[in-house]
Amino acid sequence: MIWAELARIALIGTDQTAIPENIMDLLAARGMDTSSSADQLLLDSAAVFNQMRKAGLIIPTHQGNPPPKIDIPETSKICSYRVIRMLRKILDGTHPYALNEFLSHMVRQDKQLPPEFLPEIFEASLKDAGMWEVLSDRLDERARWLIQLNPEWHGLASASDGMDWYNIGPRGKKILFDHLHKSEPEQAIALLETEWSLLDYKIKLEFLEELAKSLTQSDEAFLNDLKKDKRKEVRLKARDLLANLPGSSFAQALSDLIKPFFQVHEKLVVSIHLPDELPTAAEDYGIDLTKAKKKFASGVKASWVAAVVSRISPSFWEDYLSAKPRNIIAAFYESHLGDVLGQALVLAIIRHQNAEWAEQLVRHEMGRGLPNTWQYAELLQLTKLLTPTTFNDITYYYLQYNGSMLEEENHIVTRMLLLREFPWEERLSRLVIEGFRQWMAETQTFFWNLLHYQRILESAAYNVPPSLVDPFGRDWPYHSPVWPRWEAAVQRFLKTLSFRKDMITALQEK
Repeated sequence: MIWAELARIALIGTDQTAIPENIMDLLAARGMDTSSSADQLLLDSAAVFNQMRKAGLIIPTHQGNPPPKIDIPETSKICSYRVIRMLRKILDGTHPYALNEFLSHMVRQDKQLPPEFLPEIFEASLKDAGMWEVLSDRLDERARWLIQLNPEWHGLASASDGMDWYNIGPRGKKILFDHLHKSEPEQAIALLETEWSLLDYKIKLEFLEELAKSLTQSDEAFLNDLKKDKRKEVRLKARDLLANLPGSSFAQALSDLIKPFFQVHEKLVVSIHLPDELPTAAEDYGIDLTKAKKKFASGVKASWVAAVVSRISPSFWEDYLSAKPRNIIAAFYESHLGDVLGQALVLAIIRHQNAEWAEQLVRHEMGRGLPNTWQYAELLQLTKLLTPTTFNDITYYYLQYNGSMLEEENHIVTRMLLLREFPWEERLSRLVIEGFRQWMAETQTFFWNLLHYQRILESAAYNVPPSLVDPFGRDWPYHSPVWPRWEAAVQRFLKTLSFRKDMITALQEK
């Protein structure tokens, strides 16, 4: 792992990226002089670790007292050997996306993982916060103890693991701050303020990222003070977070700033005007126009308007324009600034986590019938704001009334189905799979524009109810001239679906 990281830094260049803190700790533990320049440290480390890759390492004799013995309660139910073989197939990459479902059913059945699987699960959890939320409460004392032994796993630790603010490093402090801020925000801010002035600005930005996860109105005073920080990056980030507080004076100032440029007339005709002159105090509102110019291609003034709109809570427009979300979205998209305002609404909805607006925006995008141009991360965050029921409803009814075949790879419904974010209900599953099967039975020609159905089948393999494996395993048109082109993809779909069904059955066994 460390060799790959050193190679990455060398390719990018030390002038473009810093050596991460956890890598610095590992290098120091190996005797490297971390006080030297980044270039020299990288060269010295590469020389040392290149030799280590070629040599066997003798494990040193443990010095000091052995770790205390960890007893596993007799009530713990370790997964059966059959279940373990299935878990191994998941971790080995045979059915990689079944891991979260495996863990969810394991927790539901009140079972425990064998200890030898913990390191692999920890590594996977570092990349998947949702999986860790499912698993973390089920960890026994041995697992908690093991997390403390590897610095790379410290991000999985919790405040209940005995961390003390005054005796832990920056990484531990961020974990403790995040936990404490969710329950006692004022106390968390008070602790942070005790050493804020001593922190490097990069560490400050990391703490502000943690703060953003559980922002409350009580943080307003602290963030207002940061508007005068000596570093521009910190000032911009503080203003950016203040915009996320709809009740803050800063958010109100943003709303007042944009009102003169939006006027509503009869039948919700919204007239939108650009400023005569570009406001000179853009930074005072957390707007970095150098980035805005790159993001929007409609001119600097339009970029400024979009940047402000992207920071304002969507619910503001409901009150100001006296209209419903779907009508406001339509008015913005149909305006002469539809391209920039549409993107600004996407960012505002994600920023303020507004589920109602997310649903209406997705519905509007479906109705446009155009290739979806949202970035993958934006689509994922918008989709996560939907409930599983809403996701299934809007995708099902779109396919029901517009034909069950998704011929456009970049249509929003296609892209949402490929996310694997929500389980598919039986009605949606049947519509997608049976519609594809029917098309295959009737067509005589292989269409390259439907090649994305290989990915749809892969997504379906992990999202349709596994109980449907029997009906989905029948009636495929084996004599169709296009069957040879699709056989491998269909067989992979059925194999994964069967695996999931067997996995759930095995986990339910006593």
